[in-house]
Amino acid sequence: MTSQVDIRRTMTTSRRLVVAGLVLLGLSLIAVVFASVMPIGGEYRPVNVAAEEGLCGPVLESPDLDGLLRTMAGRRLIRPSQVLAAVKDSGAASKLLNKLKLQGIVKITDELVAYVQVDSQGTRTVRAGDKLLDFVVKDIGSGQVTLSLEGVEVSLSH
Repeated sequence: MTSQVDIRRTMTTSRRLVVAGLVLLGLSLIAVVFASVMPIGGEYRPVNVAAEEGLCGPVLESPDLDGLLRTMAGRRLIRPSQVLAAVKDSGAASKLLNKLKLQGIVKITDELVAYVQVDSQGTRTVRAGDKLLDFVVKDIGSGQVTLSLEGVEVSLSH
């Protein structure tokens, strides 16, 4: 059972809490009124005046927006992603590659020429764009020949 003393303590505590809440509410209202009447940052000054008085750093000249827009208008800002076609590798390129052996690469009149040994056919001389078995010679570089078969590229090297 609750005694009279406990009830009085509870009443006193609740009164104190109500008074504290009212005091905080009053202080909040005073702060809102004060903030609306008095600005926080003080007097407003344009940037160029503040710079002349040494209150901030130097003011930079504004950029030539028309010139910048003309320059940017000629550029391609968004580029489409590169889409590669899906190539199904049946393994034929690897099997045919086993029939070839690179013998050497030489430069003849500013063009690279590759000498490739083909099983049972002897050595063949090829340039970029030539056909070799079922391959097309895509590129001849230093030390390797890139071949293409139905979209599948393989490299032939020493």
